[in-house]
Amino acid sequence: TRDFEPDPRSGVYAYAAGEWSAKGFGSSFDYLRLTLGARFYWSPFPKLADVRLAVRLGYSMQSAGVPFYAMN
Repeated sequence: TRDFEPDPRSGVYAYAAGEWSAKGFGSSFDYLRLTLGARFYWSPFPKLADVRLAVRLGYSMQSAGVPFYAMN
């Protein structure tokens, strides 16, 4: 819902990403990872100044078996 994608003044950008690695697909590891995130944009004084407030929230969870080089 961002008003201008490259340089937003207001709106929300939400996303979800998932990763699944299984030995049945030829991987050496079995694990699952889910990442959720959201970015919020708000302009407190849209007519007075070109000021924006931005907040970014993120959450990631993963199962056991994640290789050490893929851990956060």
